[in-house]
Amino acid sequence: MKRSLLAVLFMTVVWLSAIGLSLPLTAQALDRADSFEPQTVVAAMIGQVQSSQVYSYNAQLSGEVPVLIGGVPYTITTRNTGSGVPIQQATQFVFEHLQQLGLAVSYHNWTNCGRSNRNVVGVLTGTLTPNEIVVITAHLDDMPSTGRAPGADDNASGSVGVMLAAEIMKDYRFERTVRYVFFTGEEQGLCGSKAYVATVSTRGDDIIAVYNMDMIAYDSTGGPTLRLHTRPTSNPGYAGDLAIAGVFTNVVAAYGMNLTPIIAADGESASDHSSFWNVGYAAILAIEDDYDDFNAYYHTSNDNLAHINLTYFTNFVKASVGTAAHLARPLGAVLQGTVSDINATLLISGARIIATAGVTRTGSTVTDGSGRYQLRLPDGSYTLTATAYGYAPFSVTGVQVQTGFTTTQNITLMSALRYATFLPMLRRD
Repeated sequence: MKRSLLAVLFMTVVWLSAIGLSLPLTAQALDRADSFEPQTVVAAMIGQVQSSQVYSYNAQLSGEVPVLIGGVPYTITTRNTGSGVPIQQATQFVFEHLQQLGLAVSYHNWTNCGRSNRNVVGVLTGTLTPNEIVVITAHLDDMPSTGRAPGADDNASGSVGVMLAAEIMKDYRFERTVRYVFFTGEEQGLCGSKAYVATVSTRGDDIIAVYNMDMIAYDSTGGPTLRLHTRPTSNPGYAGDLAIAGVFTNVVAAYGMNLTPIIAADGESASDHSSFWNVGYAAILAIEDDYDDFNAYYHTSNDNLAHINLTYFTNFVKASVGTAAHLARPLGAVLQGTVSDINATLLISGARIIATAGVTRTGSTVTDGSGRYQLRLPDGSYTLTATAYGYAPFSVTGVQVQTGFTTTQNITLMSALRYATFLPMLRRD
């Protein structure tokens, strides 16, 4: 994050004088007629975020362990934009990560602020409205400008969030196109993001939402508070920013995460989201508690893994993956059917349906008053189990579901009394 110590003190004073602008947890509006509803498919994505992977990726980006770049071991000791070979290696590392996921990947070469470097862009194309674009971003570069610069919090942490969002979301399909962007030149004045935004705005890209992660791993108080920065309420772009922040707060509440988001309508501009604001795109900055618990190791060689809060960091990434997924609108397969008694004459309401495919891909619901059920699930082969009061449970294996299609699976149940009578007959046979 590009912020001087003087700016930190100044913004603290501004925040104290404008504390009334902070908004409650619940989202007040959603843009373009979006609505929020928890989804099994998103819960499955969130469940794939593991602290071990969060730690591992941060260790690689911050130089705690070597990585493979072009098949050759390399230790990233700094990601400073002016570092030459190290930042070129770091950008190649995230490029190869996105490439291995099967995404369309490119470098966005830029010249700005008297500097030249490159951003990395990976694309997951949407299926229904691919011209609508969600940008999930973080800056890859770090400080200090000389010597060892781990930048574990600022901003390997945000970059890990982008890496894992791309890694998890690749196995799913979404209505909108998702762009995963790693910026360089942020610490020198948002140079890379300003150049990128100039390109996409001139091209007329329909960017619906920008979710920017910058410093999401530091929590020394166990709050666990974080801030979602939007433009001020008086700004015409505020409603669009608030819609994005609302998705995040709803994700935290709906999926039971131990985080306390504060929506701060203060126009904080010290990160790449503000480059998008400047041309009218809706965007927010997701960051740790940068006012009351600012990272004491900011922009020093001690910004390393030893000073991050892994539990807080992991929860922040989980919320970020959920936010990205909801913004992109996931397309799940539809599984539907009826539950009836064995004579197929009585449809059973309130029957519990559980679909399982491994550990992370699960879903459950109950039949309505007409004995009907419907589930949205990730692609896969499921075991479907139905239970109801007074009936013996019954399972169907090998139920195949596929994105974009509706699979119908009707289930009949035998009454528990009849089942108890019937079971000894089966055993004698």
